[in-house]
Amino acid sequence: MKIKLLFPLIFILVPNLVFSSLIQFEKEYAKFKIYNKEDDKIINYTHLKPGEKLKFKTIDVDTLIILTRVTIDEKTAYTYQLKTTGTKKEIKKKIKLSDISQGLHGERISAYNKIVFVPPAKQSNFQIKNTSSSQLLIRVTSKELMNGIRKMEYIKFSPQSYGDEIMVSIGERSYTYFQPLKGSIRLNLNGPVLLKIISRVLLPAGSTGKSEYYFQIFEKGEMLNQFFESAGISKKASLDPEENYFPTSGDINIIYLEEGPHELTLICEPGRDVIFRFYINKSSVEIIQE
Repeated sequence: MKIKLLFPLIFILVPNLVFSSLIQFEKEYAKFKIYNKEDDKIINYTHLKPGEKLKFKTIDVDTLIILTRVTIDEKTAYTYQLKTTGTKKEIKKKIKLSDISQGLHGERISAYNKIVFVPPAKQSNFQIKNTSSSQLLIRVTSKELMNGIRKMEYIKFSPQSYGDEIMVSIGERSYTYFQPLKGSIRLNLNGPVLLKIISRVLLPAGSTGKSEYYFQIFEKGEMLNQFFESAGISKKASLDPEENYFPTSGDINIIYLEEGPHELTLICEPGRDVIFRFYINKSSVEIIQE
């Protein structure tokens, strides 16, 4: 069954109004959306290329919180410069791959580093400069704003073409998963929309350790995303009444699709028995605009 998506991409307005009265940016900066698998939230970071600067003003902010990350490269550390009235700091942070966060296009990013700073005055001007050769991702916020982030709501989505349906039981609930047909699953979507993908591998009884696998997302013959996962047999999920195979724990990935129609093909790693469940954002995408 084909589903036409008419859900608009809506930003949360109330936090934005509060945000504008506390932290005001000099201009509109490039954004980089980060998805957190653990708490199911999407947050906008500002993207600064090497040498670029971020300028903003704080108004009645007691404690400024600065979170930074980088896109993963060969380097082990990065630097940035923080300037305000009477203060100029060169800050150096180590790079460690994040276990729970990624870019919406599958980018590998570092875990965040955090500094806390007290503005020198009721109204203070700040400048942050990317002094490294890495792509700097930065989020400037405060305690009040961090407490205002909310989760998104999703509804399940059935693909247009797939193989068999597999029922996975978790506790007293059962969930429908889809097996690929000849190694692929086809999905037709109308953006802007978020596609959430939960994947599991079916392993023979008695399997130990983790199983590594990957799958790819294509559109019009071009690969959009490639995801590498590693999971062991789940302690909560089962295939009722199947006793010979067991599902691994679920791996979650999310893709943002721009406005317009999208015909996607999901391709599985050959030789791997992987099953999938799909969700799309319900009536809005709760992205904190910062």
